Amino acid sequence: MIRVGLLLLFTDQGWMGGLSYFRNLIGALYDLPDRQIEPVVITTPSAPAQILANFAPAPILRSRLVVPGGVLWKCRRFLQQGLGRDPLLERLLRREGIALLSHSGTLGRRSPVATLPWIPDFQELHYPEFFSAAERGARRRSAAQCCATATAVLLSSEAARADLASINPDCAGRARVLPFVASVPGLSELPSVAELESRHGFSGPYFHLPNQFWAHKNHGIVVEALRLLRARGQPVQVLATGNPRDHRQPGHYEALLQSAAAAGAGSDFRSLGLVSYLDLMGLMAGARAVLNPSLFEGWSTTVEEAKSLGKPVILSDLPVHREQNPPAGVFFDPRDPVTLAAHLAAAWACPAGPADAERMALAAQTLRERRREFAGRFQDIVLDLAASQPA
Repeated sequence: MIRVGLLLLFTDQGWMGGLSYFRNLIGALYDLPDRQIEPVVITTPSAPAQILANFAPAPILRSRLVVPGGVLWKCRRFLQQGLGRDPLLERLLRREGIALLSHSGTLGRRSPVATLPWIPDFQELHYPEFFSAAERGARRRSAAQCCATATAVLLSSEAARADLASINPDCAGRARVLPFVASVPGLSELPSVAELESRHGFSGPYFHLPNQFWAHKNHGIVVEALRLLRARGQPVQVLATGNPRDHRQPGHYEALLQSAAAAGAGSDFRSLGLVSYLDLMGLMAGARAVLNPSLFEGWSTTVEEAKSLGKPVILSDLPVHREQNPPAGVFFDPRDPVTLAAHLAAAWACPAGPADAERMALAAQTLRERRREFAGRFQDIVLDLAASQPA
């Protein structure tokens, strides 16, 4: 059994997509028949237990070496710069029998331990305005370091590989692409719509928009589409869930709700904030359709969860969304509220029927095989890279 280290430094729920990604990966690996690798979560001594519970049953390795900004962290950085390797973390990995560090940065160009850092996306190339100059520089340097010092780089989509090729063709050629598959509970495990209505204070049919309230997620286009529909006497209801905090634009959430109220769509666009995972899946399962109007994605968790549930998706026309190819997907230009409004009106006029039930049942039937393909693909990458390292 080859042990694979995953360095996870989550301290809160600020990046729900990241939590979902690693929960899905670890869960899929443990369901893989004849599994040959074991994921080991490496984190700080103070990492919250409720966050780490997402990654069960993987072993948890806590170490002061990985505390960001700590004394040992700084020593590791100093040694990497001087020696081209990270002997402190390497010693920990060797002691724990970990042959490869995945998704987690690099150990230096001279390290004998294989590394497979994950670059989720290159959003800064397309929307630099959503980042400060310091953030853009940090993302650029991080990608360059990964390409220069890692055994290989992991990407989530061919769209991301195309972006990487525009700045480093050689690195893009050596990159490994691993699109993830979202695990979802069985329908019988989810709360009913009636329970959700009582718990969250809404009633009637709805669309579900389960994205973080970050500027690039483009909630504003939905508000504008709702305004158009209400002006035509065709109001619909959108329930939005997600973390309301955007560290890059702290006032974005409040401005969004104010714009909905000013547009007369305050009662049509309802934010439920962060909800439990089972409630999130229940809301998605009970919706007329799932929405993702995002201006940019690396590989959308929202779209993958909708695919795994067999739900219709109304989503922005992005290369990565086309690559994800949800079976019941309807695409629109993310700058075009008129077309989005038309899609919302059409979906609203078509309550769920037998075809929807059949699609959801088929999604449930095929999910296990899709998850096994995801885990198997990652395992193949790990085994290949581990074999390439000198003994």
